[in-house]
Amino acid sequence: MHGRNEELSRSNSDLLNLLASVHIPIVIVTADLKIRRFTPAAEKLLNLIPADIGRPIGHIKPNIHCPDLEVLIGEVIDSIAIREREVSDHEGNVYTLRIRPYKNVENRIDGAVLTLFDVSTARLQEEDLKRSRTIITALLEAVQNPVLVLGPDQTVRQASQAFLDAFSIGADQVLGKVLFEMGDGRWDRPELRRALDQVQTREENVEGVRFVQTFDGQGRRNVVLDVLTVPSGGRDHAAAVLVVRSVTPGT
Repeated sequence: MHGRNEELSRSNSDLLNLLASVHIPIVIVTADLKIRRFTPAAEKLLNLIPADIGRPIGHIKPNIHCPDLEVLIGEVIDSIAIREREVSDHEGNVYTLRIRPYKNVENRIDGAVLTLFDVSTARLQEEDLKRSRTIITALLEAVQNPVLVLGPDQTVRQASQAFLDAFSIGADQVLGKVLFEMGDGRWDRPELRRALDQVQTREENVEGVRFVQTFDGQGRRNVVLDVLTVPSGGRDHAAAVLVVRSVTPGT
C-alpha cells in the first residue's frame, strides 16, 4: 500500500509538472462539469485562479465569448464525440476551442478536456507570407537579371522569366526542384554549396560566385552570380536568392 501511494504521488507530481510546462490553455473538467485541473496558460484566457479547482465551470466568467460552453461540454460527455468551435476573446484574438472526452484508467468517460489553439497568430503569419510572396513576384518581374528564390531546403520557390530564358529551361523543370538536382545535377557545384552554406549559417551575402558548366543546347557557359540572404526564413519562407550577373560562352 505504501509503495502504491508513492507511485500515485509520483504520477500526480509528473502530471502537475507536465501541465505547468505546457504553453497551451488546457482545462480538465469532471463528469459533473467541475474544474479538475488547468494549465497556467488557461488562467488568463479563461479567467481562472487556483481556488477555482472544484468549482463548476459555469460559475466562471471566461475571457472568451462562448455562452453555451456548459452545453458543449455536456454534449461531448454524453455523445463521446469531439466538438470544435471558433471563439474570440475580448481583444479580438481568435481561437479554436476543442473539447474532447476525458477517459480514466478504466477507459470510462470521466469528464472532458478543453483545449484552445490560437489561430490569430497563424493567420497573421499566413497573410505576411502571402504579402512577401507577392512582393517577391513583383520584384522578379521587374528585374532584368535571372533570379531564383530558394527555400531553406534548397528547393526552388520562384524563378524569374529571365532565368528560364537564360538557361532555356521550363518552369516545370525548376519550380519545386532541389537546386542541386536541377538540370540533371548541373547546378550541383561546390562553389554554390559553399555560398549557400555561408548564407544560411552566417546570414551573409556571397557575391561573385563563378563556375563553368555545360547546359543543354547552349554548350559551356561561364556563370557569375550572387547569393543573397533573406532574413528570418522559417520553413515556409524564402531562405536565399540567387541573382545571376552574367552568362557568357565558356572556355
